[in-house]
Amino acid sequence: MREAITRFLSSLSGLRAPRTISTYEHILVGLEGFCVRRGHAQPSRSDVEAFLARPRADGEARAPASRNQALAAIRVFAAHATREDVLAVDPTDGIPFARAARRDPTSLTVFQLRRLFQIAASSARRRFRERDLALLALLTQAGLRVTELASLDLENVDLDARLLVGVVGKGGTVRSIPLAEETAKLLGGWLAARVDHADRDERAFLVGHHGRRMSIRSVERLFARWRPLLGNMHLHPHLMRHSFITNGIALGGDIVSLQHLAGHESIRSTQRYAHLVDSRRLDAVRRLAVAIPPELVPAPPPASAAQSVAEDAADVADRLPTPASPKVLDHEEPFDDAA
Repeated sequence: MREAITRFLSSLSGLRAPRTISTYEHILVGLEGFCVRRGHAQPSRSDVEAFLARPRADGEARAPASRNQALAAIRVFAAHATREDVLAVDPTDGIPFARAARRDPTSLTVFQLRRLFQIAASSARRRFRERDLALLALLTQAGLRVTELASLDLENVDLDARLLVGVVGKGGTVRSIPLAEETAKLLGGWLAARVDHADRDERAFLVGHHGRRMSIRSVERLFARWRPLLGNMHLHPHLMRHSFITNGIALGGDIVSLQHLAGHESIRSTQRYAHLVDSRRLDAVRRLAVAIPPELVPAPPPASAAQSVAEDAADVADRLPTPASPKVLDHEEPFDDAA
């Protein structure tokens, strides 16, 4: 069974976020060990039910959400393994998901987001002030997942068209996201400063102090630093995504358009680019831009400076290898990031 798990995890490479793959591995390896202790080489339905019902290390019952996450991971693995004839039958067949009270996602108000921008500007290390503001703008104004943020490359940011293009989401889906003028200016401010921070061959849009791609953990550390300055509320990167959607709807944005912007639908083809981005979606991100304090938006650089920055970015992009096209997963998605 271990070889089947390894092959399954390998098939997810590039299609799932590293953390999702790590979660799958933790669950499936745990199930394998559980079955071995019961004297079984392969899981049966009773094995899976017992595995899902086992208590936590402290003896308390597992939360329904934790049980459902484990069941979803095992179910997708089982579908993969039965197709490969590793398992004769799906051991999750007939096992229902646990019902749990649905919790509404929390979000920040527009005024709290404005305060967060001010905190980010005042608390940032001087050399990374522009980066931190650009990072916050991408999360709050474009609704990116933190994995999408960390994987964003130079070629994904088109400031002339005010678009994020080719943003790869869950399941290898691809979308384009229009940017408000204020957001584009913050990204441009960082792009101008980036040349002093990034290694010459680095394609990542956001980089850390070492000159290489900024990690998810580094983003989380930023939010941990901002948290006490915003009243010690449960501040984390994904809360920005909740806020993007909630405030977008509250400010009159079209729900379907916001779903497209957030990449919630499992569309298996590349979305069309700038000329097909309708005015309603562009209007939605314009409305969200009120969260950015005007005094933090850099003035547009002289035409010659803007051209120089664009040429530097194009030169980096030209010297980099063309990234592989995202793949499409041929089995169901276990985790629906609907929030």
